[in-house]
Amino acid sequence: MRTMLKFVTCIAIGFSFLQAAQADANYPEKPIRIVVPSTPGGGFDVVSRILGQYLSEVLKQNIIIENRTGAGTLVGSQVAAKAQPDGYTLLAGGLSNIIWNMHLYSAPGYDGLSDFVPVGLAYTVPYVAVVRKDFPANSLKEFIDLARAQPDKFNMAHLGSGTGAHIMGTYFMKQTGIKLTDIPYKGSQLAYPDLIAGRADVIFDTAPSARPHVQANNMKALAIVSPRRSNIFPNVPTSAEAGVPGWEIESWVGLFAPAKTPAPVLEKLRSALSQVLTNRELRQKFEASAGEVFTLSPKETEAFIQSEGRKWAAILKDAGVKPQ
Repeated sequence: MRTMLKFVTCIAIGFSFLQAAQADANYPEKPIRIVVPSTPGGGFDVVSRILGQYLSEVLKQNIIIENRTGAGTLVGSQVAAKAQPDGYTLLAGGLSNIIWNMHLYSAPGYDGLSDFVPVGLAYTVPYVAVVRKDFPANSLKEFIDLARAQPDKFNMAHLGSGTGAHIMGTYFMKQTGIKLTDIPYKGSQLAYPDLIAGRADVIFDTAPSARPHVQANNMKALAIVSPRRSNIFPNVPTSAEAGVPGWEIESWVGLFAPAKTPAPVLEKLRSALSQVLTNRELRQKFEASAGEVFTLSPKETEAFIQSEGRKWAAILKDAGVKPQ
């Protein structure tokens, strides 16, 4: 009887492995969702929708963009971390939710480095410092001088604790020694109307998010927080050119899968992503949104993300940012 039970058990296990292998080989058999942990219109959302369009063509499946907002980028990232590791739920991941949240929250509900595996990076984009159009400063130096002369008078809009806009503002205050009163919003769609109306003074946001407001002359761009100028803001100086050397960052966005996603599924996703990133139309869309394609091999990607983790742990500690 024991021998028979062992035999039946082995057959069952073998059949399960066979089913799993067959499922991996046939992947994808249904739509894939990309969880975007921010509101529509932001950097994560723009990049995900462009990637989704071209990935659906390569993978021959619909790509569903699911915006899951709340607590900065925590809620959406938590949803993706708890999803089945079968390749049908991916996360739009970047600095804020893969790296920064681990140092901003004492209990973020997931670990960006261990609960996810990178499918691949895809996009890099600079941040830009913008102020309301009637702000009494036309350069970053003038802004800093005003803020130093009138402490606590000016406020900074951001998109929630742990978002890029929040971290960049905190980093800026540390670098310049000024103090701004922070005002959190639940997404850029709520922040910019207050900036335009004069209820907020400055925001440090990604170039794609700030672009339409600057081009409509509702906001003034003071500096690109990058080592080089932006192709959509060619006349806006870099942070170093504007007098704040060392205050530089280029944000990145990629696709991440829950840890333990089967290797064959990851390989298919990585191959598809690599293929779409060579698409000329996609590259043009990325450039039109103020960013550019960012490609690394899987090994280089892993090393880069680990490096970002170490770098930002030191920067946030130096800036006095403590987990909440």
